[in-house]
Amino acid sequence: MSYDLIIPIEPSGPLCGLSIHSTAYPFIINGCKYMSVLQAYYVWLAGDNLMLRKVLLSCTSGFEVLEAAIPIKRNYLSVVSKRCDYFELRRVLYMLLRAKFEQNPNAKTVLLATRADWYLSVSGDEVIGCGSTGHGLNISGLIMMELREHLAGRPRTPLLQRDFDAVKRRWSRSAATAAAALQ
Repeated sequence: MSYDLIIPIEPSGPLCGLSIHSTAYPFIINGCKYMSVLQAYYVWLAGDNLMLRKVLLSCTSGFEVLEAAIPIKRNYLSVVSKRCDYFELRRVLYMLLRAKFEQNPNAKTVLLATRADWYLSVSGDEVIGCGSTGHGLNISGLIMMELREHLAGRPRTPLLQRDFDAVKRRWSRSAATAAAALQ
């Protein structure tokens, strides 16, 4: 199997829901309603900072979430490396994205309609997207491809497994670099 087409997942695209030009797909996890995966992700990253969590949960649009998350984004890589490892981050993003697509039939239909296309999460985030350099880890794009296979009842392809393995190796290198920079 090979990828037929590269689909960029942009803030204004049909799968993201972060701009006023795209459809929002709210979902509920643990009794809490989130307007976007990004909002839920930043709430999770805020950890036990209750004030920041409260501000993030009060946001009603993707733009508000991005503004409220500025304290997290300033030290993003160090927050991520302290907060989790690769497997924990992947587990959390999978849980959030799965809730989004399972609770929103329209979003699920859009996701499944892409068949064998490769997702590239277009964002400035070097971990969950392609980053400003275009060489980020793209973890959310890979998870969306994995979810598409799961929701369609298909097994994960060897090509997708290869991509996850490559991301894991890059994560290990970037985590070691971040740890060295903190010392």
